[in-house]
Amino acid sequence: MRILLTNLAMKFIGGTEVYVYSIAEELIRRGYIVYYYTPNDGDIGFRLRQIGVHRYSDQQVDLILCNHDTVNDLMGTAPVIQTCHGILKEEFPIREANKYIAISEEIQELLKGKGIHAEIIRNGVNLKRFYDKTPIHKS
Repeated sequence: MRILLTNLAMKFIGGTEVYVYSIAEELIRRGYIVYYYTPNDGDIGFRLRQIGVHRYSDQQVDLILCNHDTVNDLMGTAPVIQTCHGILKEEFPIREANKYIAISEEIQELLKGKGIHAEIIRNGVNLKRFYDKTPIHKS
């Protein structure tokens, strides 16, 4: 399966950039072919290419996992699942998505108010990357 990840920017380390990177790592580990699309490429895009993610340039894909409003030109090429992370304008849902994910109850309620049903899937944490390096001291 070929999966396209989209994000507004891949320039600097930020919330959705780390989210996309983490999703890409896991999809590659599971054997998927992964592409990324962004109108603002940079350091994170470079890091994605280093782990085997391909820069998108009109390849046929089977699924689009979208963040922000970055897939307008790609609509109709594959099913779109949009993850809604926050309340900024560029994070608002696109009406053409096939499915919506909210990262919290707050975002789910915001979407519900716009007439959009979203499933809650919280942001995951890569426990191999983020772990307690020092023991917790018991008092």
